[in-house]
Amino acid sequence: MFHNKIEFQALNKSYLKIVLIVLIFTLGVICVSSIAVAEDEEEDDFKDRAKNLGVAALGLFSVSIIYVFFYQTFINSKKILPKNDKFEGRRAKIQKTFLKVKKPLSLLHFFAGGTAIILLLIHGATLIVEGNIKAVLGLTTASLYLIFGITGIIIKVVLKKLKRLKKLRRTLFKFHTSLIIFIIIISLHIAHIAYGD
Repeated sequence: MFHNKIEFQALNKSYLKIVLIVLIFTLGVICVSSIAVAEDEEEDDFKDRAKNLGVAALGLFSVSIIYVFFYQTFINSKKILPKNDKFEGRRAKIQKTFLKVKKPLSLLHFFAGGTAIILLLIHGATLIVEGNIKAVLGLTTASLYLIFGITGIIIKVVLKKLKRLKKLRRTLFKFHTSLIIFIIIISLHIAHIAYGD
């Protein structure tokens, strides 16, 4: 089927690019079709579409967490597995798998998270007029999601190439990967969803 390993790797890279392009295109179509509200539609339809954007944002945040799962598995396997010859093969297999999926999942994490933040902002801007406790919970959750996203962008884009600011990068990375803050965000979001209209 494949004459050498290079052809197979080239096919995988092409496939990944196609999948990412289709993902971005699909998200764009969903975003445009969800916010294109006709003038004569009722207000309930508008709210339903805005709520659908919130559901789409939640789904995209869930997709972006796939990278975190692989990353934490890799990091914790170094800490948990005993350092002897018996587990060296397992540790090497986990490392090989992580290094294989790191770049595509990192791109997925970045694009899905960024798109989710955009959808979240549109969702929040359209439903902000409600002014009840659900809106306050939503604003708090959105603010924390936004801070998480901004720290991720700062780490990925701004501080990645600057060697002097390594301590700042490490501090922002610890904040960005904080499990406690993530649990607080999820709890607030569950309260936001569960709170009745």
